[in-house]
Amino acid sequence: MCSLMQITELPIVASFCFVPLFFSVESKEHISGKLTAFFLTYHTLLNAYLLTLYDALGISVIAGILLCLLCLSLLSVYQTAVMLLCTAPSLVLKKRELALVAFCFCYPFGQLLLERIPVIGYPWARIELSLTPVPELLSTAGIFGGNFTALLILLVNSFVYLLVRSVSEGSVRKTASCCTLISLLLFSSLLYGKINTAKKTTEDFVKVLVIQGEVEGTDKLSVSKEQAVDWYCDYLSKFSDEQYDIVLLPETAVPSVLDKDSEERLTEQLSADATILLGCILEEDENRYNALKVAGEESFRLKEILVPFGEYTPFFEIEGMPNLKASEEGTTLSFDNYICGALICIESIYPHLLLPQINDGAQIVLVSTNDSWFKNSYARQMHFRHSIIRACEFDRCVIRSANCGISAVIDRNGRVSAIETSKQAAHLKAYAELVTTKTPYARFGELPMLLPFVYVVCFYIRMLSRKVLPCIRRKV
Repeated sequence: MCSLMQITELPIVASFCFVPLFFSVESKEHISGKLTAFFLTYHTLLNAYLLTLYDALGISVIAGILLCLLCLSLLSVYQTAVMLLCTAPSLVLKKRELALVAFCFCYPFGQLLLERIPVIGYPWARIELSLTPVPELLSTAGIFGGNFTALLILLVNSFVYLLVRSVSEGSVRKTASCCTLISLLLFSSLLYGKINTAKKTTEDFVKVLVIQGEVEGTDKLSVSKEQAVDWYCDYLSKFSDEQYDIVLLPETAVPSVLDKDSEERLTEQLSADATILLGCILEEDENRYNALKVAGEESFRLKEILVPFGEYTPFFEIEGMPNLKASEEGTTLSFDNYICGALICIESIYPHLLLPQINDGAQIVLVSTNDSWFKNSYARQMHFRHSIIRACEFDRCVIRSANCGISAVIDRNGRVSAIETSKQAAHLKAYAELVTTKTPYARFGELPMLLPFVYVVCFYIRMLSRKVLPCIRRKV
């Protein structure tokens, strides 16, 4: 259930999906084993889309399947280890209610750790993804981020578990208390969401045009720069008589190093007021970067987090394999008095990459991605839902252009204004609001996560001291 709720349109499942886990660990026997089985199954199911990439690696089918299986196993085991490290200390507490509350705090801390660990951080599975169909409930992400919303989901689950326990025990007082707490949490979250989503809009809007490409993953490697530029020029020419402020193209719309002539050809297709942003490859200091560039200007953003084997080879370079470089510093995109936050492909699942851009004045968020590698798997929907969470966390409109979909315009409240779910060439037209206010999350970050951080650190220090100090004393 915990896996399915993130890829289905059933947000109600989020209110009780952890209840079976709580029942399984209440006996306090084999807690580590039960948690390991839960997290390993959970992450393996949500990472299973990796198996669909076997034919996109440029190697034999058998070798591709084996490599995908290896990556799936290693990634799931790693994510399980991190979550186990963070949550196991909570369930050793003797008092049931205290252990549940501790688990509710430690679980989002594990999600945060999976995001922030350098190089191998991968926060793909997030329980708050289940609430994207209900923007009013997801508005709480603007308080202290998506992990705060995850905390609220877990608290509701814990009270539902206690409610079932109190009913089975025949305790009227506990039953009433649990019902009150569940109602209070849900009502306050909905009330906050209603108030938050009903806020007045600003008078600053931009007219955006989103272009969606249709070149499948492996086919994109054989597309030349000239062919890509010709295709987008032909497509953009349809809108030469229309006025737009921002035109967004997908990641690697031009899958090679961009030159000035190509940029000029693209900008000539639209009115002088339109600014085109496109994904391409940039060369700097003999290094090649995946970039989102403003056509005809020197404004660009280089990708900070690269996909292993897809954009670079970990640990060492292999001839014939992709060897792009990751940028060490993220920047906003500035043009025509607009300041845009930008995320390229998989970066959209990392909220900490957008945090400094919002604090640098970003008024809108652009997501340029190539999701053709996901084929028809659930990963396309999961990746898209992360963009909805970014909108709610930072109170910003998100413009998403995806090669082979899903392309969308998401308003500042997390509502989808326009969407294209097909894998065919398409476009979206919409107005997007420019916002300058900051959410509490943008100002204070993951403040509540300090509490589980201190608890987990103190737990392991105490555990080590109990084992190490007696050994030292015996030796002395």
